[in-house]
Amino acid sequence: EQIVQSLAATGASTLVVTALDSIAWLCNFRGQDIDYNPVAICYALITEDSTELFISTALTDEQAAYFKQQKITISPYEAFGDRLNGLNTPAFVDTQTCNLWVTQQIPEKFIVYGTSPINLLKACKNSAEQDGARQAHIFDAVAMVRFSRWLENNWDGHTEMSIADHL
Repeated sequence: EQIVQSLAATGASTLVVTALDSIAWLCNFRGQDIDYNPVAICYALITEDSTELFISTALTDEQAAYFKQQKITISPYEAFGDRLNGLNTPAFVDTQTCNLWVTQQIPEKFIVYGTSPINLLKACKNSAEQDGARQAHIFDAVAMVRFSRWLENNWDGHTEMSIADHL
């Protein structure tokens, strides 16, 4: 709802989302397409009425049911370019994350450039996320104190590499 309101303020009717982390956050799902990154290789289009996800990964029945429940339409990854070519209303494109190929697929008269409203929404943390961040800071602080104490008592005879190994 907040994304649609932000989109309307720009004069665009479609938000083109190319940042994988933003899509994962927006759709609340995690992928395994890239080692050590919980994202899927995909694109998304958001309008007032719909969210469409263009994804290359085959979905499990559970994932398909989740997206259906969330009213997210799943389309083939390869269909994204044709879908962009077919846009006939203004489309908002994030200048920080969108690549040249994507902008070349959208008729130039329909491109609206700016910063994605998803960025600001991701920055606003709910209470569970705030509590998690606090707990992570406490955990990290304890680890740093323990390491500092160990280093103070065991620094002699160690090299930078042996200290790094201890970490």
